[in-house]
Amino acid sequence: MANIQINMGKRILKATKCTANGAVLGDLGWFPISHVLAVKRIKYYDRILNMHNDRWTKLIFSEMFKAHHRGAKLPWDWCKSVQEPLIETGMDHIWGTTPPVNKFWITSFKRLNRDRVSSLWRDDTCGKKTLSEYVTFKHTIYKERYLLDVGNFYGAQLKFKARTMTLGLDNEPWIVKQSGGSGLCKMCGYELEDISHFMLTCTETADIRKEFHSDLMADLSTNGFIDQWNTYLSLPVPGKLMYLIGELGHACTEDVWEIFDKHSKRLLVNLWEFRKGTSRNV
Repeated sequence: MANIQINMGKRILKATKCTANGAVLGDLGWFPISHVLAVKRIKYYDRILNMHNDRWTKLIFSEMFKAHHRGAKLPWDWCKSVQEPLIETGMDHIWGTTPPVNKFWITSFKRLNRDRVSSLWRDDTCGKKTLSEYVTFKHTIYKERYLLDVGNFYGAQLKFKARTMTLGLDNEPWIVKQSGGSGLCKMCGYELEDISHFMLTCTETADIRKEFHSDLMADLSTNGFIDQWNTYLSLPVPGKLMYLIGELGHACTEDVWEIFDKHSKRLLVNLWEFRKGTSRNV
């Protein structure tokens, strides 16, 4: 089921096979299916505990519990699948056949399990070389708002690829590994084609960026955020990227973030379409 979840996420984002699973789950805000199933099992376990002892479900569970406790090998050890999440969250004292005194223990379990899964996700993404840029602005597994823009979801898909270094630029690690090429920009032929070059410094796309900057400045000015435009303009390339594909806009206001998000997607679409129509041997 984990593979089904990942494959569906990659289809939604039109991500390549080499895209890190953690990035797919992270930006979509999907917790691993194992976490979802664990929570459901624990909730059903709590329901069983609170049943009358003469209920068939409770009787069957009691027999399964005894067999599990004896260490008997069962064809389907449901008890093990319930006990393990409790152990992993430090709540193994709950395990038994009688209802816990604290009736709200499920809430504590869900919080602890969510924190545990989030920590595992963070450790996994930090360990991926291809996500070295991604982890500088993505710190939680919760859904990214840029994916909620159904009006320009193509732009959202490109933004995801830009964030995870899977856009298909010639200097991205997976492209270099597959093609063995020079990594030089397909459009200008002079510099390495990474996301910074593609979005902000390539000489062949100066006109596209000029239009982008004009529209962005006008939008920010109209909405009373000209100071944010001046701040953005004064930043070096890495800082500008944090506004365009990262989360720096959130540090201002939601309105500012929405403006940068809208225009960064348009920029990505225009740049990518221009690149697809460019042919240069490098």
